[in-house]
Amino acid sequence: MVPVELDIRHFMPGDIDALHFLLGDALPTAARPRFADLVSLLLAEDVAAMVAAVADVATVQLAGALVLRGDAAQSRVVVHLVAVHPDYRRLGLGRRLMTRALAVARGNGWSSVICPAGNAPAAAAFFLAMGFAPAGAEAVDSSAGWRRDLVMEA
Repeated sequence: MVPVELDIRHFMPGDIDALHFLLGDALPTAARPRFADLVSLLLAEDVAAMVAAVADVATVQLAGALVLRGDAAQSRVVVHLVAVHPDYRRLGLGRRLMTRALAVARGNGWSSVICPAGNAPAAAAFFLAMGFAPAGAEAVDSSAGWRRDLVMEA
């Protein structure tokens, strides 16, 4: 399915049901965050969430979502969720969401971006293509993940 138009914007409270459906379709059960934990995260400070909403539909439909949270103590931002609906994969949507997230991180002065998950071959290829490198022990909760240092503009 190729969308006519996707509106990449900040998450709004009215997106919550569509986000729940997106996660059910986009992520395997073992990889899905507990929805209550995700809602709590969305309400926390230093959180930015972007969604890709399908334009020109009566109800909110999400093709993708990305959630990140700043960690001021370590001058970094942690990407907690990247999800793209299977119908919208391989169309550049994940790249568009991550590019927006990197811009938000730079705009807030964070020096690096950490993605604590994503060791499946497709996820690894995605993070490598986006300029990330294996994070090793620096990843959140000491799990394997990905890291990208940001170049700050003077």
